[in-house]
Amino acid sequence: MKKNIKKLTALVIFSLFALLVAYAETAKTLPVKAVQKYALSNGIEVYIRDNQINEIDALQIVVMGGAAYYPKEFSGVEDLTFDMMLYGSKNYTYEQFKDTLYDLCSTGGSRASYYAGRLYLTSARENFLKTIDVFLDGFLQPRFEQKYFDLLMQNNAQRLQEMLNDPIELGFYEANKVLSEGLNAATSSTVTPESFDNMSVELVKKHHKSLLDARRIKIVAVTGMNKDELLDALEKKLGAIPCVSAEIKMPPIEKFNITGAPLKLVHESAAGAGYIARIYPAASSISDEYYAEAIAEAIFSSNMHNVIRTKYGACYTPYCSNNGGINNIGYEIINKCTDYENIIPAMQEARDLMAKNKIITGLDKKGNYIFSTVEAELESYKNQFITGYYSSQQRTSNLASRMVSGLILYGDPEALDNTIDKIRAVTSADIKAVFEKYVLSDEERWLSVTGLDDKDRVTLPGEPEAGKD
Repeated sequence: MKKNIKKLTALVIFSLFALLVAYAETAKTLPVKAVQKYALSNGIEVYIRDNQINEIDALQIVVMGGAAYYPKEFSGVEDLTFDMMLYGSKNYTYEQFKDTLYDLCSTGGSRASYYAGRLYLTSARENFLKTIDVFLDGFLQPRFEQKYFDLLMQNNAQRLQEMLNDPIELGFYEANKVLSEGLNAATSSTVTPESFDNMSVELVKKHHKSLLDARRIKIVAVTGMNKDELLDALEKKLGAIPCVSAEIKMPPIEKFNITGAPLKLVHESAAGAGYIARIYPAASSISDEYYAEAIAEAIFSSNMHNVIRTKYGACYTPYCSNNGGINNIGYEIINKCTDYENIIPAMQEARDLMAKNKIITGLDKKGNYIFSTVEAELESYKNQFITGYYSSQQRTSNLASRMVSGLILYGDPEALDNTIDKIRAVTSADIKAVFEKYVLSDEERWLSVTGLDDKDRVTLPGEPEAGKD
């Protein structure tokens, strides 16, 4: 899914982090030139990176702003709007749109995030201009047919039902409402249970008009074709879009409502083996501390596994990660917990050991911990991040995505080119500092999702103990 809810679970953040790392590693190994900046007559910025690595070119149409341009009751409207751009246009029915792209050996899709919406496409170079023409037609003049809107809403209904059926997804959804209450972050990039009934074709049409603002639109391309031909094609299609906004409005960096009473939820699917989460403030993804924190959380996940699962057998999977956003939270997750009475002390033991620079690499035959140190393990973890997804990253589409991420996060399409250097620069002192600052923070909020019979078996920190005021 393209969904914020999914990003909060499993090891997605580790994967996303590794993707960024792999993008940066690709930049070091592929013979690409620096990004060149151009502008259309109406000021739309165009960023082009020369592609000499293959004959497959990529382009992304980005509309900056995201959730800053709509309230939480319309959560997901931008996601739907960009999706509808792929279901036909004034000059192409949906079937013609699909068939044309198939004939051109071209592919693409859409994505809406908290910070921007985008269309993305890839094509053989010989068909690149034709592919761009089809996609831009959908961007400028979607057909907005009711039957395809209804299909997208059915897909959203299925996604939301899957979320409601999943204890940990539902738990984080409910927690996020509390964490973001009163903030811009309360607006989701995808349709929510609360916004579902507010969605309509009319609303999507209205939102689409707001996207056609030259000040908000940016184009990113990785191509080996003649730059003047590409710019001429973009000018013909996009040069007449007016400048509407006085300035680009982006969601602010906000501090979540971390500190507060624990949340104890009941879900029938969690009966017998539930979920516990400790939520804490995390470094923003644009912070200098972000890479150190992500590595620290990966190292700490090893401690959690060896203490909580291997030694005590208290749950199926424990791990630590963060949400990976500019507005960011971190969390320790306990998946399928069975020992509710002892899980909180076990989590504390894992934290205490890492705070003392004791990194557990296993247990000996007597069940005693085998210790290492951050200094001894750090290079291995750095290499895991760097090489995790490297083999799948040597594609022009990923170079385009990296450029877009740089624009969104830093206002610079080349900002992520030096990610490898930043990771290599992380020291053991950095790991210890961010672990203490973030993971060990006194700001925390606890969450549990259990079966009804298990709800009172666990006492979360901050919750009055049974029988006490």
